[in-house]
Amino acid sequence: MSFQYFDSQQRDLVTHVTMRNTGKHNAFNAVMSAELVDALSQAEQARSRAVILRAEPGVKVWSAGHDISELPVGDDDPLQWKNTLADMMDEVAAFPLPLIVGVEGGVWGGACELVMAADIARDGSGTVVTTSYDKGIKLWRPEEEVEQGGVEDDSMDEG
Repeated sequence: MSFQYFDSQQRDLVTHVTMRNTGKHNAFNAVMSAELVDALSQAEQARSRAVILRAEPGVKVWSAGHDISELPVGDDDPLQWKNTLADMMDEVAAFPLPLIVGVEGGVWGGACELVMAADIARDGSGTVVTTSYDKGIKLWRPEEEVEQGGVEDDSMDEG
């Protein structure tokens, strides 16, 4: 399946999903939210072991969160509005595979929730934050690097 706002490729046992809505700072509209859920579902069906979500290299903003052009305005009844970003986040939170986000640039609004819903977040400098222990992810500790003679991981450095 091809996507309007994402590129999704499986390499070995890892699915790499790249956001391609840079003109709007990867702000999640209804279509983009649904496409991310579909990309995650496809990764699970393809028996991936993990998913890496990132933006295109060199962006200044990883994601601006929710596309505010979809928010209710004026006299629009906010109770009739469907919050597609919240629906997407429910699906991301329930996703059974490890989700790794490669963050480059700023993270705004609802995108902060997406980063925190990931199991591992890594920025361009190599800083790693783990937010979940429920998927059997082994945490790296600095003393292990010294004991093992160094840790080499360039999986997030590929373009």
